[in-house]
Amino acid sequence: MIDREALLGEAREDLLRSRYDQAQQRYHELLQTDDRDVDALVGMTRTALGKGELGQAREHADRVLVEQPDHEEANILRIVVVEAEGNPPAALTEMQKLAERHPSSCLAAYHTGRLLAASGRGNDALPWLDRAFEQADRARHRYAIANLIGYVQQDLGRLAEAVQTHQRAIEISAKRTEAYVALADALVRGGDAEAGLTMLDEAETRIGEHSDFHRKRAEILAARGDFAGARKAAERVCDRHPDDATAWLAVAQLCLSCGDFHAAEQAAQRGRNAAPDAWQGYFQLGLAYDAQNDSEQAEAAYREAVGREPDSWQPANNLGLVLLARGTDEAATEAVDFFSRAVELAGSGNISPRFNLALALARLPDEKAKCHKLVLSLIH
Repeated sequence: MIDREALLGEAREDLLRSRYDQAQQRYHELLQTDDRDVDALVGMTRTALGKGELGQAREHADRVLVEQPDHEEANILRIVVVEAEGNPPAALTEMQKLAERHPSSCLAAYHTGRLLAASGRGNDALPWLDRAFEQADRARHRYAIANLIGYVQQDLGRLAEAVQTHQRAIEISAKRTEAYVALADALVRGGDAEAGLTMLDEAETRIGEHSDFHRKRAEILAARGDFAGARKAAERVCDRHPDDATAWLAVAQLCLSCGDFHAAEQAAQRGRNAAPDAWQGYFQLGLAYDAQNDSEQAEAAYREAVGREPDSWQPANNLGLVLLARGTDEAATEAVDFFSRAVELAGSGNISPRFNLALALARLPDEKAKCHKLVLSLIH
């Protein structure tokens, strides 16, 4: 006989720590005993969402709602699935209706505010988030809501209020990093980058060194043009997390900005090795080779990036530039294909790949008319 409460507790702990496979196994064990166990079905919904298995999440939530149509959490999770499936407007409509039916629901109010903020309706979002904050009965929820309120206030230009809100979050939980980073953001947005950096120093004095502080420090310093200082901060993230691909790619970009192209190549290789199936490492490596005028290796790296990411325009655009630089009609013809792909992916708002496509077309005798038409569109 299984201990249901103990198993539920273990599964919830797994969820909190993003151990989705372990949580899924525990919830599955509960459902083998009772396939209508609502708590286990809700847990399976959360687990499937965490793993990005949206069909499974929808199925589990629907099973709960068959048993209990007004189950608050299942309804919320079901709407979150709608959002994750790419329909935030429908999710917002459903979530707001749910929040209106359940005026005491902190989570429904929170998600309504969050979805409104994400849609650019910050002024409409704040009353819902304020309501959620007042209704929250757990410190971690009040902390998260306060930080979101602060960021909405930042986006609305209400920076003094944002500073106070993030400070309130710090008062709620002084040992977590997010509010310190958010407060640094508010100070920098207010035009005082030095105060933002000082805040990060004070945060380290309070709770110790943390990668979040190094990342934010690197971002602030890079925005000020202090690429050497930013590079040092980014390298400290890598020291603490040597398998963090994103951190290594940030170092690679900063090394390029510092003119240290060999170091950029090495950092990009570390980033690629940490995430060999992702396109970003190959793209960054291509940039490093480009900076060293190694067109052969740059081309190979960009081709790897294009093969791994068919939906981003930058790899195709940069590969086209390398091919165009060869100076042959054959390479220019292939460059036209990649620039055309980049234009399609980038959309009409980005002029760079369209300009490059015009350059490639100009190299080909049979494409003069098409080049002329494209140039006219760029002018007008």
